[in-house]
Amino acid sequence: MAWMERLAKQVREIFKSKNNMKFDDNLETPQQYKERWRSIYIIYFTMFLISLGFSIIVTGVWPYLDKLDPTAGKEFMGFIVAANPFAQMIFSPSSDGGAISLVRYDCL
Repeated sequence: MAWMERLAKQVREIFKSKNNMKFDDNLETPQQYKERWRSIYIIYFTMFLISLGFSIIVTGVWPYLDKLDPTAGKEFMGFIVAANPFAQMIFSPSSDGGAISLVRYDCL
């Protein structure tokens, strides 16, 4: 295990930052920083749950499609599975009430 520790130390030295500049970062308070990361964790957890639910649903699509149409191939199933994310990509910006589009235009 000593060789692994030496290897890890070498890798850390290789990738260690050469930037020694000190930044005066007054963009947010420590409380805002914590709140921002809490929001990011909530978003990650929500996306995990959405992906988990989508993968559970997708596992049942093929047997159901096979019963409905035995001539349907895997390509057709791919289109069916891709229809939900594609529709969400198209219609989510239009159904947000303008909040996302305003942010998007302000950033540009």
